[in-house]
Amino acid sequence: MKEFLGKQVTEEEHGMGIAYLLENNELFYDIGYKVMQNLEETYLLKCHRLKYNGKIKLVYFTKEYVTAETVLANATPEVKERMIARILDAFTQIINLGFLDIAYVDNRLDNIYVDPATEEVKIIYLPIQIPGVTKNKNTFENELKAQFEIPNLTIPKAAIQNPAVIENTETPKQLTIQSLDGRFVFHITDKDFVLGKSRDKVDGEITGNPAVSRVHCKILVRNRSYYIQDLGSSNGTFLNGKKVTMTEPLEIQDGSRIRIANLEFVARG
Repeated sequence: MKEFLGKQVTEEEHGMGIAYLLENNELFYDIGYKVMQNLEETYLLKCHRLKYNGKIKLVYFTKEYVTAETVLANATPEVKERMIARILDAFTQIINLGFLDIAYVDNRLDNIYVDPATEEVKIIYLPIQIPGVTKNKNTFENELKAQFEIPNLTIPKAAIQNPAVIENTETPKQLTIQSLDGRFVFHITDKDFVLGKSRDKVDGEITGNPAVSRVHCKILVRNRSYYIQDLGSSNGTFLNGKKVTMTEPLEIQDGSRIRIANLEFVARG
């Protein structure tokens, strides 16, 4: 067994895969786990939540894959260059999702996996939150540099140009979204804002409507602008008639019409 993220998480072998045992069940991030389960066709390796002696264990099945460390160690220069590019692209795609904290991405080469048939890269992300644990893009990039032994490695700039991941540089104006029937009014300022019907998991609670998912959508605050992102809802989120996805947040403008399941809202701000 190996410690990961200090003494908070223990990594261990698990039959057909790899597992991470949480020392404290409160570290588990339920919203992050739900979002992961609804993601399709991404580089993320599917996460399975189990219980072991009362503790949460996160399991990832990896038997059908080989580690990136093994692939790179035995690769020709051409294959090695191609695989490094694929690994960087995988991390770029994950960063561009905008709602996954890279502090909880396992970027160690022996825990990055590759499909030997397709060369598709699979990344392990742990749906957890640990107080005080942070990692910025530069730190993340330097960790990869050290493993690849390439001093001038740079993750593509596209990873920081997506609106879902641009950091705030100024305090934005306030956005207000109000339902057309006047029952719900939400004010969003400088923090991301989750909407849904589960009181303990959202910032804005929408009650009395079974069509709304427990964690339905999120308003993202980026660079003095607002974006809306679906969180894998059952009945969808729409902006001005266009369906919102989990991977491509859409910008909200003053007067935009937002539909959350069957509820209509208008945005002001």
